[in-house]
Amino acid sequence: MIFKDYELRLLAGADDTYEIVKWDKHHKSFLVMWTSFDHLIAYALLYMLVQVSVMIMYQVYCYRNFNECHYRFSIDKQLTKHMFSYSGWHIFGNSASILNRQGVDLVRRDTREKIECSLDQVEEEVLKLLNLMQSEMLERARAHRDSHTYVAKNMDEFEKIFNEKSGFVKAMWCGNQECEDAIKEKLAVTSRCMPFEQETITDTCVCCGKPATKMVYWGRAY
Repeated sequence: MIFKDYELRLLAGADDTYEIVKWDKHHKSFLVMWTSFDHLIAYALLYMLVQVSVMIMYQVYCYRNFNECHYRFSIDKQLTKHMFSYSGWHIFGNSASILNRQGVDLVRRDTREKIECSLDQVEEEVLKLLNLMQSEMLERARAHRDSHTYVAKNMDEFEKIFNEKSGFVKAMWCGNQECEDAIKEKLAVTSRCMPFEQETITDTCVCCGKPATKMVYWGRAY
């Protein structure tokens, strides 16, 4: 086998041992030597021609000497008509759709929605989908948070909510660390957030009953 300026030869008396020797133009076939393009391509084409010729000779020989190799083609017009009546328009429609679209399919990871997009609009469509996914995921997270946020006006309601449900509880706090420590020790619940926009639920602390002006989000770590 010839590779550019070198040739791969099988050593005499060896089954799988080769040697690499400097390529000599006198060792090339006549047709390869006189080609004007890459010799490796010419060699591959000639090799293909030889293989095709051998295959044709095998087929001719088998056809002449074996009755099993005699066959002929026939067309069942009625069956062919039924086949094309079922699949013809389907193939035509799919082909027309592919040629008209010439693009890619975008699939959203959150909803698995499949969107067809032409190649010239991929960048614009991807940016649009990313912004849409971000806004929709944010709204879903907010809706889930709001639906799992409860209000407690006293300690009984506070304990009942955390014993029966999961989520956040809005309750008033007097600001004393002792109250927060008592709630944590009793229910394993801690303060999570003291929002800037305060709202008044009651006038007393949920734990000690003293006057309170701070509304706090409480939650349990799982």
